[in-house]
This record gives sequence, structure tokens and C-alpha cells, in this order.
Amino acid sequence: MAPRQPLVVNYARPFYLSMLALGLVALVLVVILATGDVEPVLSPAAGAEGQQDPTVLWFAGFAIVFCMGYYLWRALRRLHDPGPVIEVRPEGIMLRIGQPRRFLWDEIGRVQLGRHRMRQRLEITVTPDRFMELRLPTLFVDDNFAGIRAKPFTIGITGQGFDRPLSEAFDEIRRYRPNLVAAR
Repeated sequence: MAPRQPLVVNYARPFYLSMLALGLVALVLVVILATGDVEPVLSPAAGAEGQQDPTVLWFAGFAIVFCMGYYLWRALRRLHDPGPVIEVRPEGIMLRIGQPRRFLWDEIGRVQLGRHRMRQRLEITVTPDRFMELRLPTLFVDDNFAGIRAKPFTIGITGQGFDRPLSEAFDEIRRYRPNLVAAR
């Protein structure tokens, strides 16, 4: 019998191409508003008289350019290097968080499939020394990987922008090591 091929989860190119397109459209609109003859109309609030300060609109435009610039940069990075992000192998799990990290089955205490803000989240609890090596943030700003505050030494991987659902990785882990999978 042939050995089982590892399950590989990559970044999805269509997801990041659409992110890139939306970011470019938003930046073009901000540039048109900033350089064109379009003058934003500020209607006074109820009961207020006089002219309002347009500084708020300039600040909002700068914030949009900054946020869209971040998403454009992130989309270009993901399109340039699409993966693999998660590999489930006979010897363990390989995660690409900054630099590739391999977790052997002996270093993993538990694996669970949960939810985070309406998205699937694969939760992998590892040994404390391996978790400290990662230096993960505890906030899901908009990245796929973060530490989970309520569960010590647990890595959370949200299912956003991958070419396969995280349930496939969870099922593959269950095939290799059913004792690590938490009961639902």
C-alpha cells in the first residue's frame, strides 16, 4: 500500500486577487477625490450654523489610503508566495507562521475545530516552550494566525483566504491521530 500523501493547504489566489482589485479601486477613488475638482459638501448638523472643518474628511481619506495600502501589500505578498501554509504529514503538522515551523505529534496536546467571528478556526494546543518560540499576537487583527487568550498555548488559524476549508485539515489530523482531536 502506498504511503498517504500529506494534505497541503495553500493561500487561494482568487481571494487575494479580489482583495487586490478592491484595494486598487478604493485607492483610485480616493486619488480622484483628492486631486479632482470634486468638492465634498458638508451639510451642517441639525441646529449648527456656519462652515464645518474639512480636516475630518482629509483624515478619513488618509485612513482609507493607509488601510487599503495594508491590504494591497498583504495581497501582493500572498500572491507572490502562495504557500503551502498548513501541511498535515505522518510525522506532524507544518505551519508557516513567518518562518516554517514543524510540530511533531508528541508536541501537540490537542486539536479542535472552533469558530471565530463566523469563520472556522483550527485550534492547535502545543507544548509551552514551542508556543513561546512563535511569539504570536493574541489579537486577530486580520491575520490567519494568532494565539488564543482563553486557551493557553493554543494557536488559532482562521479559515480566510485558503484554497481548502480547515475542516479538511481537521479530518486529516483525525485520521493520523484520533487521540488528539477533541470530542465535539
